[in-house]
Order: sequence, then C-alpha cells, then structure tokens
Amino acid sequence: MKTLISTVLLLCTLTVVCQSTKALIKNDDLCGFDDPIFTISDDEKAFDVEKYREQLKKGDNIIIQDNSVYKNIIYQWNHNNRITNKQTDRPTGIQKLIKYNKNGKILFSYFLYLKGNIKIGKETDYDTLGNISKVIDHEKGYTICWAQAIEIVKDELKEQLAQYDSVNYVLQRPDLNRTPDAPAIWSVGIAPIPDDNNLETIYHKIDGVTGKYLGKYTVRMVHDLDDDN
Repeated sequence: MKTLISTVLLLCTLTVVCQSTKALIKNDDLCGFDDPIFTISDDEKAFDVEKYREQLKKGDNIIIQDNSVYKNIIYQWNHNNRITNKQTDRPTGIQKLIKYNKNGKILFSYFLYLKGNIKIGKETDYDTLGNISKVIDHEKGYTICWAQAIEIVKDELKEQLAQYDSVNYVLQRPDLNRTPDAPAIWSVGIAPIPDDNNLETIYHKIDGVTGKYLGKYTVRMVHDLDDDN
C-alpha cells in the first residue's frame, strides 16, 4: 500500500510540474514583445535635432526621464555624429536603443537584455525615408523567448529561490544568425545569491525549442596574479 501511495504521489508531482512548464512555454505574453519597450513608434523614427541642438553641441546627456522604473537619455557620439536614444526598463533589465544620423533621421534600432548584454528580439535597419530595409531576428531558431527561459528556471528552482528577497538572472545564448550550427539553448545564470562564491555563477540550461530543463554548469572567474619575483 505504501508503494502504491508513493507512486501515485510521484505521478501527481510529475504531472503538476509538466503542466506548469507547459503553461510557461505556451504563455507568449511573458515575452513582452507587444510592450512599448519593444516597439518603435512613429514619433521615434525621427529626432528633433533643433530642439536639443545646444545640448548636443556641448556633449551633454539629455535626460528625458529618470526614475526607479524607467530611464531615457539621449546623447551624441563625437566620432561619428550619431545620436543615440537609450531607453531602459529597469524592472526587466531591457534596453531599447535607437540610432539617428546627425540630422535626426533613424538609422537602426535594437534591444538588449542588460544582464548578459545580449541582443534579443529584432534589430531593424531603416532607409533614408525611414522605411524598414532589413530585419535581423536575434531569437531566430528559438521558440522559447528570453522571459520564458527565465520563468522555467524559476519554476525549476522555486524552493531554493524562495529564501531570497531578490535574484538577478543573467542570460547567455548562441545567436544562430552568427553560429547557425549551434544548438538553440538558453543559459540562465543566477546571481547574486548571498551564500554563493562571488567568483562563481551557476547557469541552468533550457532547450530553446522545447523548453526542457537540461541541467546546469558552473562558470568560475579566474584572476591573474601578478608575479613580483
């Protein structure tokens, strides 16, 4: 009887876990690609150079908005005269960057996941009329988006993570545009966890097509020691 009960409990547990993972995989709303941070509005396709000309001349950062949730700054690189509109969604760690020429015409745009500094979503080039001329999908070959991968790891480790007030999730993955033969695998690093060695980050692998949890590996930082002899 005990064996039968244990088997039933195990099956129930496995069923709940599978259903939970399937729900995360199917929930495209997690990806947030309909959010304004992932869209380029018509107003953003041109920059009003005249309005900010004096500040740009001085090389000042133009702070449009800066609070605990959102930051938007604009600046100009002297070496190529390109103007950058950088918008950061602080809770998610997503950054939208729009580049303009010196006359304020849009050149290209892309999105970064800052904890790992990787491009996500679609990078877009524009012609001189502001029309889309090229699109690069940085999640080509992945059916599991960046946010789903994080949520799958959260679900896998929910008991361990429940003891911490906050956790940062670092992302890595092969860009299949550059390495088409690489496997589509998200690596979700968890840091910092207070009792972890601060020279180590544990990464959890998620199949970028099926959402299956594939295990973990540890990355250790190595510092060079100066030889004074």
